[in-house]
Amino acid sequence: MLDTEEPEAEEEQGGSRSAKLKSKPPLPKYLPDLDLNGSNGKPFKEYAQEIAPKKHIKRYLVAAAWMKEYGGHETINTDIVYTVYKTAGWPVGINDWDANFRGAVKRDLMHRKSPGEYAITPLGEAALQKAED
Repeated sequence: MLDTEEPEAEEEQGGSRSAKLKSKPPLPKYLPDLDLNGSNGKPFKEYAQEIAPKKHIKRYLVAAAWMKEYGGHETINTDIVYTVYKTAGWPVGINDWDANFRGAVKRDLMHRKSPGEYAITPLGEAALQKAED
């Protein structure tokens, strides 16, 4: 009887381990050397304060638009977004940092250029001009 109980206990433990692995993607890396001072224009923090986005997807668009216009990056990724969030003082309690990219792609606000790299589209730029958040 003891032999039949042990495999069941191992199966339960194995199931809980796989559930833990799926729970939360890793936190993006902070990029301390990323130039957010706007050598080609205004600093990111000032740009972000002017637009004052309240929703995460719009914050991603702000990051992509600033990087394209002032930061010298045609594409952005989760590490860049995480870094600008920290710089702007936006809340960083996001479980899946790639989810907003996926949502922006579905709405044609961003385009996936390569795995993990996204660029803002003309629709995304137009969405930043709208007053609603």
